Amino acid sequence: MLRLPISSIMLLSINLLSSVLLAKSSDITTNVFSASLTDSIPAAFGDFNSDELTDIFVIRDKGRTVEILLADEEEPLLRSPSQPLRCTFGESQSISSVVPGDFDGDALMDVLVTVQNKNGRRTHVYVMWGGATYLNCTDNAVINMTGQPLAIDYNQDMIVDLFGSDEDEQRTFWIFRRERIISVVSMRDADNLPKLKNPHAHAFIDLNEDFTADLFLTTVE
Repeated sequence: MLRLPISSIMLLSINLLSSVLLAKSSDITTNVFSASLTDSIPAAFGDFNSDELTDIFVIRDKGRTVEILLADEEEPLLRSPSQPLRCTFGESQSISSVVPGDFDGDALMDVLVTVQNKNGRRTHVYVMWGGATYLNCTDNAVINMTGQPLAIDYNQDMIVDLFGSDEDEQRTFWIFRRERIISVVSMRDADNLPKLKNPHAHAFIDLNEDFTADLFLTTVE
C-alpha cells in the first residue's frame, strides 16, 4: 500500500480544492459593467442618488477621471446615467483617493477627491458638491496638504471633517461647515511630536471602549 507524506497529501488537497473553486467560478464582468465601462477601477461605494442601492465610484482614464456608476436591479448592474456623473482632472494629475460623504450638511452625498501631480509630493483636495442627480466639478482645490487625509467627525455635527498634515507637515484638522466654509484647526501641543507617517495607517476608532471614537495615528518614530 502506497503511503504519501503529509505534505504531499496537503498539496494534493489544495490543488483539488482550487480546481473545484475554479470550476464553479465565472466571469461576471459584463453582467455588472456595460462593455464600455470595463476599464473602471473601483475606488469607493455609496448610495449617491438615495435609491437604497449601492453605487460605485470608479477611477478611469489612466487615473484622471472619477465617475459614479449608478446601481440597477437589472443587468448591467452598474450603469452610467444619461447625464454622466464624472469629473476629469489635468493630464499631469493623478487621482489618489475618493471619499464619498456629506461635507456640507445638506443630506446629499458629495465626493471628495485627492489628486497629486505626477512630479509633485503635495496632495490637492477637491470637493465635488453633489445633488440627487448631478455632480459639480471644480478646478479649485479646497485644501493643499502633505500625504492623504483621514475622514473623521471632529466636532460631532454629522458633517465629515478631515485630519492630516498641512503643507508644512503640521498636524491639522479641517472642519467643514454647512455654509461650505472650511475652518483650519492646528493640533495643540504638536510641535514636539514626530511627523506623521506617509503613507499612513491612521484610524478613527474607539480604543478604550467608552463609546467615543479616538484618533489613532502612525508616525515616523
